[in-house]
Amino acid sequence: MPLFYYLGNKMLLPLRWNWQQYCEMNPDIASECSSEDISRLHWLSKGYSEGRLYHPEQLVVTAEFGFELLIYVNYFYWLHQRGLLFDHVITTYPGMRVFYWFLPSSRIKEVPRQRTGHPRPGLFVHNPREHVRNFDLSYYHPAPLQNTTRLEQQSYDYQLANHY
Repeated sequence: MPLFYYLGNKMLLPLRWNWQQYCEMNPDIASECSSEDISRLHWLSKGYSEGRLYHPEQLVVTAEFGFELLIYVNYFYWLHQRGLLFDHVITTYPGMRVFYWFLPSSRIKEVPRQRTGHPRPGLFVHNPREHVRNFDLSYYHPAPLQNTTRLEQQSYDYQLANHY
């Protein structure tokens, strides 16, 4: 299933794209969302290149642990750094809150459910799979995970120092 609709070589819109949802996901462009045509033009001229969210399901993690760490956490961190995550709540699995250390706890919702292999098709603009030759780093910034383990590491170092 392709991620985008194309006309010749030109990318038009991602699958599941809805202009009203796109505008709701990006409150900073509310003044530019007066119609479907204007919203579509914004996506094609700026939204795609800025890596903006366009569908609420992009905020629901539905993947295995490794995929979440590699794709979701780093994409959300990248959006957060650019101010494009706004006040959206991310839904993830129990125990994952610590990896989203850059967001307030109120913006992380942990829901017990079965992990799947990969996200639903057509939801990610970039890097829909982790095992690719040309990983797109344009919309991705590694979240410094050492911030999540600082106390555990200090405790471990202390234990090692006192053991040897």
